[in-house]
Amino acid sequence: MLLCSSIASYSQSRTQIAAQLSKLINNSSYSDELQYYNNTIDANCNTLTHSFDTFQSVTFTRTEKFARVSSTYRNIPWKNLQSITHEKISTSAVYLFFAEPIVQSRKLTYGNYFKNKYTDGTTERSVRSIQLHIKNTDLLVFETLCYKLKLADSAQNLQAVAPIKTLPQTLFSQKVLPPSKNEAQGIIFDSTTGYKCGPQEWPSYWCKFFKLGAIDISNMGSDEMKAKSLEMQAYWNKYCYSFTTGDWRGITGGSITTLLDINNDTGSSDAFGLIAYRVKGNVNFLNPFNGKNYFDNLYASYGKKEHYVEYEKEEVQREWEYLQSRAKRWGTKSSAYMLQQYKYNAQAHQELIEAILCNTQGEGVFAGLKSNPAQYLLQVYNVGIRNFEEAVFLFESSFKTQISSADKTAFRQNLKYQQVLWD
Repeated sequence: MLLCSSIASYSQSRTQIAAQLSKLINNSSYSDELQYYNNTIDANCNTLTHSFDTFQSVTFTRTEKFARVSSTYRNIPWKNLQSITHEKISTSAVYLFFAEPIVQSRKLTYGNYFKNKYTDGTTERSVRSIQLHIKNTDLLVFETLCYKLKLADSAQNLQAVAPIKTLPQTLFSQKVLPPSKNEAQGIIFDSTTGYKCGPQEWPSYWCKFFKLGAIDISNMGSDEMKAKSLEMQAYWNKYCYSFTTGDWRGITGGSITTLLDINNDTGSSDAFGLIAYRVKGNVNFLNPFNGKNYFDNLYASYGKKEHYVEYEKEEVQREWEYLQSRAKRWGTKSSAYMLQQYKYNAQAHQELIEAILCNTQGEGVFAGLKSNPAQYLLQVYNVGIRNFEEAVFLFESSFKTQISSADKTAFRQNLKYQQVLWD
């Protein structure tokens, strides 16, 4: 289990941060009869070589090693680090994305069974991401150190937003409560049915969603509905948490997300079209049950394709353009990026606090947890509150109760089934 002491809380130099990160990366190397992952990085974290083995079935009962892939990256531009995402298995394939392409030197050494068909070789190409494997138990520390190195190399003197000590005087929830669980689930179910409502034949879940804000759009034309949709922006920005589910699959379509499609031009027909037509809201809130959003899935999908042994250059380029199009259309950012916003951007931090407080009312996703402080703190942690004292203050102020000293000590290190790393 990761402890708060895994990362020193005092101010560290660039050399100290790099030394700690390089040790973690090198120690994540792993091999057995079926797996081989090797990371080699210098003490300054400037040059990384990552190697792994791939396998291929040659008969129904026989698998042979296909190739060992060794990728080297030099002069890693940490100051351009944009986001980090990963595929979580026993040892995670982690992808570091950068603002500009970087050069990858890629060596393929084929297994004995395939030597006659393929020739070993080394190529250079530009990539958008670095792939490496990191132990699951080290992921939280790894991500934190990567962003510390980014800040050190970019010479940004950022100050974390001070934790709140008093609650806001007025809340959106004093006017409109969050949706009930039945209302939220009903809208999510309707988004998959294709049912229509009113003479305009809006998707029925649009009508249900707007009705939560006491707006009846069933008989409205497009222009009137567009104007009314702006009134729903505040509703969505405060209550999107209460449309999330505790399932790893997220809302629908197998994605880890609190994001429901925001389309500024036309009605959306895909499975994420809950808000859909011209309702522009904040789609970057993180899922309280897993700490991720929809964009993490898109990044991981791209990174996996970019680092296939036999990758398709054109397909990878199309995937990148698709990724950028979605980011521009929705304004979405990865969860790693949003965590930095919540920590250092005062407005983003304030909006997050208000959304948590609003969703603690009625049947909101943070409501009803007075007797389960560990679950509350875990959900607050997942959505981006990483200051322990602030999380405790939110719980105690919302439910007018106290967390015992013994529980506080335990919660600093472990929250239910999930590892945590408070700031």
